[in-house]
Amino acid sequence: MHRLVAAAWAACGLWLVALAPQGARAQDWNDARTRALVESATARRAQQLADTGLKDYKAVAHGYVTFLAQMGEGLTEPPKVVKADELVNEVYWRAPNLSKQVILGRRDTLALPTDIAYHRDHLGIVQNNFPAIIRLGDGDEVLDVPHPLSAQGLAAYDFVIADSLSIKYPGRTINVVEVKVRPKDDRQPRVIGALFIDRDDSQVVRMAFNFTRASFRDNALEDLFVIVENSLVSGRFWLPHQQEIEIRRGGTWLDYPVRGIIRGRWEIGDYQVNVGLSPQFFSGPEIVLAQKAVSDTFHFTGRILDSLPFDVRAVSDAEVRKVQEEARSLVRAQALRRPQALSLAASGTSDFARFNRAEGLALGLGLASRFGGGFGARGTARYGTDDHEVKAAVGLDWQSPAWGVRAFAQRDFREAGDIQERSRAVNSIAAQEFGADATDPYGVQGAGVGIDARGVQGLRFRLDASLERQRPLQVRATPATGTFPPLVAASRLRAARLALGVERPTALAFMGSEMRMNGELRLTRFTTDDIA
Repeated sequence: MHRLVAAAWAACGLWLVALAPQGARAQDWNDARTRALVESATARRAQQLADTGLKDYKAVAHGYVTFLAQMGEGLTEPPKVVKADELVNEVYWRAPNLSKQVILGRRDTLALPTDIAYHRDHLGIVQNNFPAIIRLGDGDEVLDVPHPLSAQGLAAYDFVIADSLSIKYPGRTINVVEVKVRPKDDRQPRVIGALFIDRDDSQVVRMAFNFTRASFRDNALEDLFVIVENSLVSGRFWLPHQQEIEIRRGGTWLDYPVRGIIRGRWEIGDYQVNVGLSPQFFSGPEIVLAQKAVSDTFHFTGRILDSLPFDVRAVSDAEVRKVQEEARSLVRAQALRRPQALSLAASGTSDFARFNRAEGLALGLGLASRFGGGFGARGTARYGTDDHEVKAAVGLDWQSPAWGVRAFAQRDFREAGDIQERSRAVNSIAAQEFGADATDPYGVQGAGVGIDARGVQGLRFRLDASLERQRPLQVRATPATGTFPPLVAASRLRAARLALGVERPTALAFMGSEMRMNGELRLTRFTTDDIA
């Protein structure tokens, strides 16, 4: 909302803004007042502004398209910039629905190796608040989703007035109404979000929306958010001012969550209205590169990474997060959730094969899957060729964006130390060849439950309670050279454990530095185990 106000101020000299909340609680979906407003806005869009005096315009758009990578449990760590592009486009539009964009300048930088190539429509802005049928990614990401303010959209969506915003100018007040939009059938390709409409002339001031799961043609897509903000030009035309798009693709490496994010940020200005553009100018592709003689004269200043928006590496942009939360509140969670098939479960290649003095060569396998309703399961097993024992761990869990509940059981090894001295792959080679094993395990057999809480003042909490039996282990393997020292002298014990962990994901700290914190408090009650 504040950005909307700032946009209007920059374009028109706004001097006073007053918020007038009119909550949706007093209104029903599709009531007469709401239907009249959205039908008027739909008719206004159908006219394509042809009768308003706006024949054409020319503008300049400056934007960044950034590809980022994110990984880790919970995907709480800020994504890393892999590739960043900065673009300057000349934007043209002519009534009723002709548009053209010419890329005057483009530069990019590669922070990490990648061969990503963007769809052409990611390199430009959205004009006229999308056509009646919405397509994104040249139809490879979203295809043929009806616009809420179209003839098909009026029948496909529910609407309700949720709020209003009064923008006051000297001698004039503009009343903007927020209308929530949800699909009548969330199993169909539809949008979910909000429209901000000028009450007096039914022009669209702002659009912010997500898509249902059925809208995505790429199964790897998790979410796709679009925010389109307009500002008042020449005192009467709501034209593009700021736009954001965020495309999230998810996957796993083994069962390790990985996400790729494309973020587009655009600012549009320097409008020239009714300049007399010829229809022939709009022939050919909508987004094109300028002639080389023109692009060679365009120069950027500074380094592209230094000029990126400060929050481009945020885990989730505040505006995008708001759209996501609104979408979740308007439709069933299943309409947004990406299904996940069965996958291998491992934290690294050493979960499949390792070598240590307690079990010799150990071969393992794990499987994980996410079911409907937020439920999931994970199981791993490993067999040691020298100790001739099977180790296994299983778990069931339920996850929501804010909470998680787990139940688990295991018969496995646990390290005596809290910090791993070296990678298990390196340790396996050192142990097998030279008898240099840095692990110090003891046996554990037990079960427990756990609760996760996320996003609590920027922190993630993890509480585990378990009952277990602990036992000592013996050296079973023989290295190629040298000999193994004995293992830790563990006792046979029964233990009741309560562990509280807290983690603060990496975030900006003082003087531009980044800081990540985590800690754990453990309470354990031991009793002797007389059962051998």
